[in-house]
Amino acid sequence: MQDPRPFKVAAVSVNTNSFGLFQHVLIHESGEAWTACASQLNKKEKGSTIQLATNNFATHGFEIPHRLPAAPEKVLTELFAANSIALLGSVERLEI
Repeated sequence: MQDPRPFKVAAVSVNTNSFGLFQHVLIHESGEAWTACASQLNKKEKGSTIQLATNNFATHGFEIPHRLPAAPEKVLTELFAANSIALLGSVERLEI
């Protein structure tokens, strides 16, 4: 079993897929990035940090995990800057 690591919720879709799930973009400070979907019951707050083992997304109620290319340095800087309020301010709407 893999040890959980902190991932920041960088974005959450405003709409749902055909199964009623919201897509989340999860980014680790190393740049490792994933998308995963969750129901309204398990929907996470944008900007929150969760402890996640990437071999067990179901622990947080996530489904359909998908590994993304590494997050760009600019995104990491904005997302993990001390007292960052913006939290990917350029992502106004994420549709799935």
